[in-house]
Amino acid sequence: MKNSIIHGKLIYKVGDSSTYGVNCGAYPRHNFIDNPLGLQGDPFAVYAAGSDEWIPGCERTRICSDVSSFELVDEGVMSYKSPRGVFQIPEQHVFLVHYQEDSEMQALSDRVLKRTIIMPGSISAQIIDAMGLKYVDVIDVSGDKEIGEYFTRITELLTAQEPGFSVKASELSFGLTLKLSNLNRTRGYPPELSRILELVHTNISHNFSLRELSDFAGTSPRTLNNMFTKFFGQSPIDYILHHRIRVAERYLLDYQRRIKEIANDLGYANQFYFARDFKKRTGISPSEFRNKKQSSTLENEKK
Repeated sequence: MKNSIIHGKLIYKVGDSSTYGVNCGAYPRHNFIDNPLGLQGDPFAVYAAGSDEWIPGCERTRICSDVSSFELVDEGVMSYKSPRGVFQIPEQHVFLVHYQEDSEMQALSDRVLKRTIIMPGSISAQIIDAMGLKYVDVIDVSGDKEIGEYFTRITELLTAQEPGFSVKASELSFGLTLKLSNLNRTRGYPPELSRILELVHTNISHNFSLRELSDFAGTSPRTLNNMFTKFFGQSPIDYILHHRIRVAERYLLDYQRRIKEIANDLGYANQFYFARDFKKRTGISPSEFRNKKQSSTLENEKK
């Protein structure tokens, strides 16, 4: 996370993705079951599933996560930081770790028990995005027993490893994603905010003003600004600019696509303004970002 302070030692690194952590004795205690088949024959496979226990002082920081994950808090309260803000996650809430995003998590209560489903990054990200969860961090699942049953059943499948278990786990993972998407629509953002998010995400090249957005939502600029600050920790315009850069990062991974073309598709007057904004928000230029990603991909292919 840009400007974040990384605590702890390096635990895991692959390509541009790194995980740092602070342990407290034996905590956090992870009881994860890996899928030995990986992606074989199933592009939406579950990588791993299981439970973990945390106490205060334990921390994890992910830089450019190479996976997506759903994390269900069963007991206690977690702190979770994403590019959109810092959230306190109580019991019966799911928080989402997104592919290629930075995040931080730690226990806030004396004991935290949670369950985790980990999925391959690039493919799961496409599904999550298609279901409207790309910029969602927390979902209230209280009172919905099916959510917990999804986590339990997927873990059981990976534990037993009976014939066809990986495909069944994948199907359940897809069902869980769909269920979370439906819950988010019914329990998530206020209707006005949902309309604005849909407008912004489907009109990425338009340079909206705060007045345009508030008129579309049927609220005052002040009310709209307060809603964005509450849910995302930033103003509507900052959210749009941040979203535009995240989209730009995905476009830059298409190495055949010219940077000038990307700048135009994102609504920038020219390539110079795009490069200036991109570097301001990421610390590197679009060309540096693309070259870094391309080099990382080539290195991984050689391994």
